[in-house]
Amino acid sequence: MVAVTLPDSPGPRNVQWELVDFGGIVPGALGGPDQRVNRLGNRWRATVEMPVLTAKQAREWSAALVRGVRLGVLWEIVQPGFSPGVPGRPLVAGASQTGWELDADTFTPGYVWRPGQFISVLIGTQRYIYQFAESGRVETDGTATLPIEPALRVSPGDGDTIEVVRPVMQGLVAAPAWAYDVDKLARGFSFTITETR
Repeated sequence: MVAVTLPDSPGPRNVQWELVDFGGIVPGALGGPDQRVNRLGNRWRATVEMPVLTAKQAREWSAALVRGVRLGVLWEIVQPGFSPGVPGRPLVAGASQTGWELDADTFTPGYVWRPGQFISVLIGTQRYIYQFAESGRVETDGTATLPIEPALRVSPGDGDTIEVVRPVMQGLVAAPAWAYDVDKLARGFSFTITETR
């Protein structure tokens, strides 16, 4: 099945990000220290609230989202007040990678990434999104070891694409909700996307 690409206009009014955490805190026995248990599989969820939409815009968005309930969606991540610059065409450098770092190459030498900046990694036909955990700079040969959160959920292949300029979230969408006013504008249009893996 091919996921539905959501419209890119108008942009969202509000996006609430949430890390879906499969770990947890285990209380200490008999007053001992609490412990954090980390488990693999953490992923992202975004709740998107749209601005007031015209009837035409609402029809376009609702058609894509209702179809996306069945097929899943692709949604370009909005990073307000941030320009990703010119990173080149970064690729995964080496197969069988795991953990909280991703080796990459073919970046623009000297490119600077920022903490909290989203990227997506395209593995086959599935995208996975991550945030840079801290700032860093690409080496003069275009290589970098990228600190990411959460940990890699699927090991990418050598040469898989890293989307930096236009990261895309791929996932399942909850049924959208909206209402038309007497002025024929759609208000309260919102939806939630959760990565599937």
